Amino acid sequence: MLGDVLLAATQLAGDRVPPGVCRALAVCMHFLFLSAFFWLNTMCFNIWWTFRDFRPTSLERGQEACRLRVYQVYAWGAPLALAGAGALLDRLPAAAAAGYLRPRFAVRRCWFYGDAEVLVYFFGPVGVLLLVNLALFVSTTRQLTCGLWRRDEVKSTSERAALGRVCAKLVVVMGVTWVADVVSWAAGGPAYLWYATDLLNALQGLFIFLVAGCQPHAWAAAKRAAAALCARRGRHARHAAHSSSHLPSCGESLTHTTAAPAPQPPAAPTVPTAPTAPGAPAAPAAPPARLPMETVC
Repeated sequence: MLGDVLLAATQLAGDRVPPGVCRALAVCMHFLFLSAFFWLNTMCFNIWWTFRDFRPTSLERGQEACRLRVYQVYAWGAPLALAGAGALLDRLPAAAAAGYLRPRFAVRRCWFYGDAEVLVYFFGPVGVLLLVNLALFVSTTRQLTCGLWRRDEVKSTSERAALGRVCAKLVVVMGVTWVADVVSWAAGGPAYLWYATDLLNALQGLFIFLVAGCQPHAWAAAKRAAAALCARRGRHARHAAHSSSHLPSCGESLTHTTAAPAPQPPAAPTVPTAPTAPGAPAAPAAPPARLPMETVC
């Protein structure tokens, strides 16, 4: 999508784009378009790997994460290497790159110079990927038609129609219609002959969303993720409110400081009295002990 946006911007701008910016946009579009086709190839391989046999396979979370890392290294690394090589050759002087076909970005437009450069740096790798995707599609449909459809469980017309819809979805998801785009570039001819395939290719992202995203299990997973996110935010909000309610304010700390009780003076020691004999007159009571004034004040 980002590559299409950049392509539309360069076409609308025309010759008003500076040469340096035009060259940078061409390199970015080259990388983004190659990444899209390499990710499409990765998705086709994953679909073929799923339908290669009908034995139940269960992968642990670590194995799934490892496979995803391998996919990412392939789908991002290969386009980066190809686009980087093209950008490096484009910056070399003409004398140093005499034996190589340079892309020559931003000479005529914000893209490659001519058809030879487009074939070597773009449609050549993309054509190889599309041939691999086509082979994976044929193998997957063969597994469905000669494997699953031959089973005794699939006998009714509705089940066969459902599997037929699966094959039709695979045509769109696995990008089989992109072969027509390469053929149209190579064959030429009137542009209106390829409007249908161009429209299908432009809407491929929407079709993939409808095929993969609008499924009951996908909606259920999205609802669970949204509920977990809302619950996490609610817990954070309650924790923040609970923490703020236990923080003392300035007025409370001042009140507690000024209202602290004064220390009590130490009690005066008591003088023990000697016991009196029976019948003897009682001794006069001792005067009460006087506290020092500084203690009272």
